[in-house]
Amino acid sequence: MGASIAPACKPHTNPALSRPLFLSTICDPATLRHIGNNYRKTTPAETKEDRLVSLLTTDLPQGSDPTNQLDAKARQDYAAGKTVTIDGWVLSITEARQCALYSLQKP
Repeated sequence: MGASIAPACKPHTNPALSRPLFLSTICDPATLRHIGNNYRKTTPAETKEDRLVSLLTTDLPQGSDPTNQLDAKARQDYAAGKTVTIDGWVLSITEARQCALYSLQKP
């Protein structure tokens, strides 16, 4: 018998990475996708899923639920002036990246 070739599988991405905590309470999924698509159009270096995951998980503790850490990171972005405006929404870079990831995972 020959060697078995397993299909390539994408690693599981924690759903919290693509759901900005506050924004997801006031926006429907279509709005999150729209924001994410527009962010990716204006930020060509951040259009790939693996790049977004890497940027979002930098400095986060391994193996923990990133929900609260990402929310804190978003608040730090606001305090440091790390924001973008997309369709009238003023968002932290972290929230915009989360929406971009969401738009890739839930097209």
